Amino acid sequence: MTKLDMNNKNKFGNCWFCNKGCLEILMESVHNEYYLRNSPVLICKSCGFVFKKPCVELHELGNDLNTVYYKSYTSDKLLARSKARALVDTSRSVEYINYIRETVDLHNVKRALDIGGAEGLFSKTLKTIYPNINVYCLEPDSKVVSIGKQLYPEVNFLEGRLENILDFQEKGFDLITYFGGFYRTVEPRTALKNIYKCMPEGGFIVFSLPSSLDNPGMQACESYDSIDELLSYSVFLLLDDYYMKSFIKDYFALLNSDKRQNYPFIKKILFYIAQKCKDINPSTFD
Repeated sequence: MTKLDMNNKNKFGNCWFCNKGCLEILMESVHNEYYLRNSPVLICKSCGFVFKKPCVELHELGNDLNTVYYKSYTSDKLLARSKARALVDTSRSVEYINYIRETVDLHNVKRALDIGGAEGLFSKTLKTIYPNINVYCLEPDSKVVSIGKQLYPEVNFLEGRLENILDFQEKGFDLITYFGGFYRTVEPRTALKNIYKCMPEGGFIVFSLPSSLDNPGMQACESYDSIDELLSYSVFLLLDDYYMKSFIKDYFALLNSDKRQNYPFIKKILFYIAQKCKDINPSTFD
């Protein structure tokens, strides 16, 4: 493991939100998942954004995240788990699709990409309801991709992370869904840029925020013990309506935001639908 130099004046780099180098420690770590490496809670003195930034090199963090969710399962147990979860998760996928089609005419969508879609159940459900859509699932974990190919051969799988999506030949997605959300990306600003580049003008992005500063509870609405614990389980960062709308406004037009039931959980979470409204010079991305 290569730790970042914590004595460096600019050891934390730039703020995820405003991209300024004004970060200070708000709270030392008291609870961490392995891949966060006891990282402190940071606050930006310029914009007030609060988040965790893992103190390891990005490529090592990416390697950790590629396998962290399914590493404890054998292939047989993961297959059984995927089949069992589909009984409930299909209802969740249908709820998501119902939300999307309140704003988007899915009959006009030709290519749809679901980011972090595990074994591809959402893509499969979308294909079942709209058979003319060519569906793709981007997932970094090779074990769960293998299971998905067995269960849902109608889904096209791309094995990788959002930060590396431009390495794939597949582009021009009319619809990109990201129900894990920007909080799970290694480089959120790069993720936004890559999504923008992967869709034509008029394309739609749909994403959710399972936890946010204004909706911070767990899935059964129970509370966390500290902001450090909340950020640890949220992986990297928390957003709220203001931060998310401000972050995407230069590249996407926000069409809809709403709290919806995240079946089978009690908690309602934030969903957003935004549209790429114009082409801009890629050099304007920082």
